[in-house]
Amino acid sequence: MIGAVQFVATYDGLVPCGKCLDIGVAIPADKTTARHCNVTEGVPTNIKYIPCQFCHFFVVLQGIIDFILKYIVFPLAILLIVVSGIMFFLYAENPKRVDEAKSLLTTVVIGLILMFSAWLIVSLFFTAIGLSDFGLSLSAPDEWFMIRCEIAL
Repeated sequence: MIGAVQFVATYDGLVPCGKCLDIGVAIPADKTTARHCNVTEGVPTNIKYIPCQFCHFFVVLQGIIDFILKYIVFPLAILLIVVSGIMFFLYAENPKRVDEAKSLLTTVVIGLILMFSAWLIVSLFFTAIGLSDFGLSLSAPDEWFMIRCEIAL
């Protein structure tokens, strides 16, 4: 927040700090920004150097959780459910193979339940300490669980 103006920053990559960021409004470049971002000190620019702060730890944590959920857990769960269905279909006459398919499906479902339970506990903890807004946002699906913390510019 600069003065009475509030900015919403979106980060590229896993580590959100120690980078030059376009803040959307031209302000005079300070010494640190000039040194790290290759701009002239005192000249108005949209670029601001953001040093690492404690809040960035939670932003990194949210990035890790989002990556694991979106790109590892759900595709793997879908793949294992499909494999279990194929095993049911192909080995219907073999009771031992059918039991393996049932076991695989049961394991996937229990794993998903445990994962969502852990996500719920972590989300409620962050809400309890006031770091996030938890709940289903009907305005945008990406705003279901967002960590909100103020980073000093």
